[in-house]
Amino acid sequence: MKIKQTVFELIDISHAPNSLWNRRVGRVIVFLIVASVVAIILESFEELRLQYGQLFSVFEVITVIIFSIEYLLRLWTA
Repeated sequence: MKIKQTVFELIDISHAPNSLWNRRVGRVIVFLIVASVVAIILESFEELRLQYGQLFSVFEVITVIIFSIEYLLRLWTA
């Protein structure tokens, strides 16, 4: 199987809805979206931002990298 086809099946749930790995990738992406929203909300509190600002920044960078990779893979497989 081609690499492009395999990647497509991992990231596009409509193409392989019964794939275990597809569901896992989808759940990780949904979890990261929810965690990012929660982190942004928590970061809006000054006390938390002062105490955990570095952690919020690192988490934001990591999630942006993951979302960017997913987006680029979706463009590549389109």
